[in-house]
Amino acid sequence: MEKQFKKQIMLSEVGIEGQERLRKARLLVVGCGGLGNTVLPLLSAAGIGFIRVYDHDIVEVSNLHRQYMYSKSDLGKHKVLVMQNILYRQNPECHIEAYAQKLSFSYISDAMRGIDLVIDAADNFMVTYLLSDKCYEMNIPFISASVLEFQGYVGAFCGGGPSYRSVFPKPSFSNNNCNNIGVMGPVVAIMGSIQAEMAINIIIKLSKPTLGNLFHIDCINWRVGQICFDDAEEPEQKTIISLLDRDSLKVDDYLVELRDEIEAPISVNSHVVRMKPENIENSNFPIDRRIVFICKTGIRAIKAAYQLQFKGYTNLGIIAD
Repeated sequence: MEKQFKKQIMLSEVGIEGQERLRKARLLVVGCGGLGNTVLPLLSAAGIGFIRVYDHDIVEVSNLHRQYMYSKSDLGKHKVLVMQNILYRQNPECHIEAYAQKLSFSYISDAMRGIDLVIDAADNFMVTYLLSDKCYEMNIPFISASVLEFQGYVGAFCGGGPSYRSVFPKPSFSNNNCNNIGVMGPVVAIMGSIQAEMAINIIIKLSKPTLGNLFHIDCINWRVGQICFDDAEEPEQKTIISLLDRDSLKVDDYLVELRDEIEAPISVNSHVVRMKPENIENSNFPIDRRIVFICKTGIRAIKAAYQLQFKGYTNLGIIAD
């Protein structure tokens, strides 16, 4: 072990003790896309002993400019399974537990079982808030990043520090993502590298605090900003809107499908009420049932839920399906 990790162990902040902490660490990483392509190989190469990985996507040709661990021979294969093989060849001593599925409400407890630190590499607001809420509840460090165009941010939350909601109480209502406005591969790699370094610093118990810090990098104007939020307060009523999936629905839920039959011919079940988002404001809803809004990404659903929350409804949920 000492020979393989010699240049790390030489660092006074790491040493044999720090390297052993890395070997014993158990991490959950959600996402094998652009961020995951950087953070996962760096963690494996550093000597992390166990990584549980979730990702349901397959490799597509449009991924390759920023997901550089994949090649054209991997097209059509599950990213998480390709990554598992890559990491095994890189470091056979790192056990990779791979799940080719979405991480959702019904699976979060299983995903977090026995985990010391969580990395959000999904760049999906539903996953981010779901992970942050669970990490805050379990007092587990949580590192999240997001990248768009030429800029991105990365922060370390929970684990005794403030949650993601303390900095971002509500999701952005923007539909912008890398699929419709683009992203630069090197910027994604920068964010993924910082995620990996934050994780390592927390695991080896570096004296400089990592939790409660957020970094923003703008690679057009070459600006780097830092926010220290270690004294941020948790927002009130943060659990009113539940982040659900099909398996977590109840028999008496009032389901509102925000897509028409053309966009979603089949919804989560046959009992949904279809409604246009613009009609939410003037519609009546039952006050004695949980109201669950459904759309593809969750953006329309969260907008609708906040409209009802403002009107005093307290039992709300959303599904991105």
